[in-house]
Amino acid sequence: MATPIVGITPISAICFFGYGLGLKLQTPSQANTKYGVMQTFVAGMVSGAFTTLFIAPGERIKCLLQIQQASGAEVKYAGPVDCAKQIYRNSGAKGVFKGSVATFIRDVPGNGVYFLTYELMKKTLTPEGGRYIKS
Repeated sequence: MATPIVGITPISAICFFGYGLGLKLQTPSQANTKYGVMQTFVAGMVSGAFTTLFIAPGERIKCLLQIQQASGAEVKYAGPVDCAKQIYRNSGAKGVFKGSVATFIRDVPGNGVYFLTYELMKKTLTPEGGRYIKS
């Protein structure tokens, strides 16, 4: 339980950093300095590229541990840290990042849709005048 809780905070920070960077790399298309739908989607995709670098090794480790548990075979990995050490010892960085392309293909468009939805919901749910809390 602690691993997902500890892991989600830095991943979310990296995700939103990548989104902010993706926006900064573009010029707003609308006269009122707002980003268009496609620009928001592209900025979200930049976010997906950033997070893939950090998520892919964890996905690999998670999958290997799930396979080990489901197979009922001899225990090869004592836990996530042991799994990471063994992968690196046997295959180096290439082994740790194996499967990154699949994660990239999933996360890049997925984050684009995520941030597009995020911005649309934020716009839809924000009251007139742009304040969330009445003072």
